[in-house]
Amino acid sequence: MLDFFGEMTVDQIDDDTVQNFIRYLDDLAYKREVEKAAAAYAKLKKRRNYKPKNDLGARTDVREHKPKAVIRYLDDLKAAVNYAHRKGLLRHTVHIPTPKDYEMRKAIFTRQQIAVLIHAARRKRGLAFIDGKPVPDAKIWEHLARFILIAIYSGSRKSKIFRIAFSDQKDRPWVKFRQVRTRSGQLKYRATFYRLGDDEIAFRNKQAPELEVPGRLVAHLERWKRMGLKYPCQDVTGHSGDPSGSMRKLFGEVLGDEEDVVIHTLRHTAATWLVSRAELPLASIAGYLGMSIETLVRRYAKFRKSDQLLIGRAITESRVGVEFEDDEEIISANGNGRFLRRSA
Repeated sequence: MLDFFGEMTVDQIDDDTVQNFIRYLDDLAYKREVEKAAAAYAKLKKRRNYKPKNDLGARTDVREHKPKAVIRYLDDLKAAVNYAHRKGLLRHTVHIPTPKDYEMRKAIFTRQQIAVLIHAARRKRGLAFIDGKPVPDAKIWEHLARFILIAIYSGSRKSKIFRIAFSDQKDRPWVKFRQVRTRSGQLKYRATFYRLGDDEIAFRNKQAPELEVPGRLVAHLERWKRMGLKYPCQDVTGHSGDPSGSMRKLFGEVLGDEEDVVIHTLRHTAATWLVSRAELPLASIAGYLGMSIETLVRRYAKFRKSDQLLIGRAITESRVGVEFEDDEEIISANGNGRFLRRSA
């Protein structure tokens, strides 16, 4: 943003400026993709199995407009301008025009797709450098299988999953185990998922409440810890970095490039599955996911068809509003009148 807006005054920001900024971002994104393609092509030509007759040249990408990135930048700019106005640095606030909001992704995974993704991630093998030495047949995507399991069971955000530790390191989420004794006298593990470390900053729009881990996920986590893992989502090198790139490749290999899915689709899927269960209160689901009730209702209430059917039945059977009538009027309706049935 500073590269583009840095020399402007706020009163110069208008619709034309925003359109120029959109083109500027698109040019930067396209330039990065071209550079990545050229680097990959140069690396390919150095391989031992490279054959010039099969050379198709560097991959070229079609320009793809991404309004989500534009809106995010402009929202940050708007917040900065509003903050400057509150602090008295600006006498008047300035309206920052933004393009029409982007359409939310609607794709969700099926249970079968999740199972196939986990299976493919566990089976994937390839070259990895461990302690500086090449290992040709390493399980390079096994950490993605663990990530998917945690994402589906907890519905947590990406950054809260790949950074999980099995010990309290203060600066990252962590899982705390405890043993409890069942009624039959057996010892059983339970776990609490602290989605925010003690030294981390809590953001109002990114809730991260503690989570009592479901029993099935506890079993996986406890097993991974016994395997000697320091982080549930660590890769073969022992690091727990952002898995977005590898996950994108996994989605492409298993589901194909035509599927409009990203790593956040796992959280969207978990929320959709939970909301679809009529016996689960929406407020409890929102707390479990670390999401406001307003956001949950706005984005996912459409999946709660059972609630809509119950409301429709209550209206049809004239049970809506009877609580506010006299007893005699309720009796006279005989329970089989029409909704809001009244004589003129």
